[in-house]
Parts: sequence; structure tokens; C-alpha cells
Amino acid sequence: MNYDYPELHYIIYPKVVEALDKYFEKTRTIEDISGEEIEIAVHAVYKKMVQEHPEIHGDPSERRYRAKEKNKLKSFYGRGKVVKDLISILIITELFRRKQNITV
Repeated sequence: MNYDYPELHYIIYPKVVEALDKYFEKTRTIEDISGEEIEIAVHAVYKKMVQEHPEIHGDPSERRYRAKEKNKLKSFYGRGKVVKDLISILIITELFRRKQNITV
């Protein structure tokens, strides 16, 4: 069977690999990397995504929704949040993949 990833994966994944190569040495394992360092990499990838695709960050309908829900205790998950979560997942997955390649 052939499972294709969503188009967004093919846009984000090369940026994730580039960020990991830039911020982390190839020999560092996931245990050696702090959450703050991962957040820095996520922010760097997200910033590149917004530069190439500004609609990710600037969705006017999301802003109106946020304003309506401001006084309620409801979590908001807009495009930016979803993209950042996907970037985080891809970074962690790539770090685990690299760990397997180092130990094999």
C-alpha cells in the first residue's frame, strides 16, 4: 500500500531537517536536548513557514473567533497552533530517527 503524507508535511519536513542540522550536532541524542532547545527549533521552522506562507499566521476569521471567546475558558487551536504542533511532532520524530541511525 502507498500512504501519502499531507502536502503540508512535504513543506515542513525539509525545514525541520535543516533546523536540526543547524541547531543540533548529529551526535546529540534526544536525551541531551532540552525542551527549550526544541522550542527554539520549532519557532525557527514556524518563522520560515510564515515567511513563505503568511496565511498560516494571519487568518482574520481566527482573530474574530478569538475576540468572541476571550472571556471564556476555552482553548483556541488555530492554524498557527496546529502547524506548531505538527512541527514539534516532526522534530521529535526526526530526533528519534537519528538516534536509531546512530545506535545501529
